[in-house]
Amino acid sequence: RSDASAAALFYQLAQRYYYRDSAVVAGVPQTGLVPDVRADQPNIWLWQDGKLVDQPVPWEIYYELMAMRMSRRALQLDGSLNDALTLWLMADCKRELRLSEQVTDPLHGPEFPDCGYFLRTAGTFYCLSGLDRTLADNDVAVALKMLEALTDVAAGNDILRMMGDRQPIVAALNSPNQLVRLWSALALGWSAPGEVYPTVDRVVPLLGKVLVGPEKPVAVVIAAEKTQVDQVTPTLEKLGYEVAAFESADAWQNALADLKPRVEAVLIDYGLPIPGVSQVVGRMEQDPLLRSVPTVVMTGADTLEEARSTLQEAPQVAVVAGVPDEAMLEGRLVYLRQQLGREIASPEQARAMAILAAKGLGRLAAMELKNYQVARAGEALSQCAAGDDWELAYECGKVLAMLSQPELQQGLASAALGRGENEQKIQMLALLRTSVRKHGSRLTAEQISQLQGIVFKETAENLRNAAAAVVGALNLPPEEARKVILEKEAFGQVGP
Repeated sequence: RSDASAAALFYQLAQRYYYRDSAVVAGVPQTGLVPDVRADQPNIWLWQDGKLVDQPVPWEIYYELMAMRMSRRALQLDGSLNDALTLWLMADCKRELRLSEQVTDPLHGPEFPDCGYFLRTAGTFYCLSGLDRTLADNDVAVALKMLEALTDVAAGNDILRMMGDRQPIVAALNSPNQLVRLWSALALGWSAPGEVYPTVDRVVPLLGKVLVGPEKPVAVVIAAEKTQVDQVTPTLEKLGYEVAAFESADAWQNALADLKPRVEAVLIDYGLPIPGVSQVVGRMEQDPLLRSVPTVVMTGADTLEEARSTLQEAPQVAVVAGVPDEAMLEGRLVYLRQQLGREIASPEQARAMAILAAKGLGRLAAMELKNYQVARAGEALSQCAAGDDWELAYECGKVLAMLSQPELQQGLASAALGRGENEQKIQMLALLRTSVRKHGSRLTAEQISQLQGIVFKETAENLRNAAAAVVGALNLPPEEARKVILEKEAFGQVGP
């Protein structure tokens, strides 16, 4: 065979490994070159020192490692095989997402770069190609890796590139998954394409949502006994979920439409009457939005083995005895998310996203692109500018200073006047001065009076000077301007 046809075969094999379309299954006797081998511990064969050496690897990443090896071989044989490079990037992301303290990669040591390095190096085309495929696969976690890289590297209209008849970034912008939508808005905000594209009007409002943080994920509890719901609800709330409880599968089905986009965990009582657990899991598997949602089935010790046997073909399901405590439940959900490609933003991730959103809105405001009305995020910008997170507040203040709407300048003034630390107040007042000089005064009489109060009475020189610069930029009428001189007579009151 030619190198090109051999490359195609290696690529096909890589796809089979990536999608787990393989005869090699954990714990199942294998047939082939070596008879009677149980695949309890998979091996990857390496050529070292002139001989074959077998390297045991964890099942959790075996398929990804093999997909990476086969894709790489396809690229060695045919460097023009773009799909092989995309698949290698996807497999590397999935491999990394599955790593943990318990799951380590013996083939790629700590010096091996993280998947973001390869995505950013590959560039916009391959990130969009990977995004296109992972959206089709409903693989949220890997899709988010592609979007994070696009936020860093995509520039201008390149991010709008079509893949066949599909436009991946627009598909992501309209994804039913909240995090995918928010990250696609971040990528578009940072790349700032000037061309018009479908649903461009969603970008700024979504960036505003990123500023205030994603909505809480929903955990659905389906249990006929209220005691089970009462036991598990505090644990789920402590883990950051909003709990939606239902006493039957039918009640859950009736509420599905509104909740479905936010559902990130499902807990089911194995003792549910018909339609029972099997029917609920079966319905979820038929729904693209729910088929990969981590699901925990609670059962009694006497039916534990029965439940595990009944649900053994459902990879999204973990069966536990009784109502799980916090440690067990968190462990099961984290493991299932890793295996299923789900993602929930941690508080640290949400904050990092908010900073990116503020800076992205700043880019859009500075470029004054007509497709993006940054003022539509004004309420969120004002809220965050007055918030406790100083870095986020200052970034939002910088955006507000570029916008001309009266209520936004007033929001910036309120944020500046409300800061507790003098240095922060001084920096915010400098932004307010910039806004006033650019757009004129939109301040209320009360805000002007507060600024004058700082000028007249503040003893800290730097703060007094910062407020004076704002008051000066307001270009107040003479009767207001002369007040400062009358208030600051050095030799006391002269005359009546």
